[in-house]
Amino acid sequence: MDRLRRSAYRTEDYQDQLRQVFQSRLQELLELTIKRAEDEMLRQQDFSALEKIYGELLSVVEAHSSQEEQIQLVRDIYEFNRDRLRNQRLKELYEKVLVCSSRDELQTLWDDTRL
Repeated sequence: MDRLRRSAYRTEDYQDQLRQVFQSRLQELLELTIKRAEDEMLRQQDFSALEKIYGELLSVVEAHSSQEEQIQLVRDIYEFNRDRLRNQRLKELYEKVLVCSSRDELQTLWDDTRL
């Protein structure tokens, strides 16, 4: 772009074409990055790993996208996966609580789970 701007010839049309191609390719790469991160989030079973992927993805999208829809999509994907993990964890805890047959077992489960 700098070379075109410094040219002695009129290059505004070339600059516009180059800018459009660049923006189009950047959007394609961002969509691919979001899709890969979404797939990675679906494989996660740990909240901290999910948070890490979300933070990295959000910083990339905020830095390279002017579309608020993409930023909101990243947030929605994260919230979906966070809720999925939370529900999975609650289901596991519910099953463990049902197995407890005494107050001591329940207290031990509480002590282990609370942390």
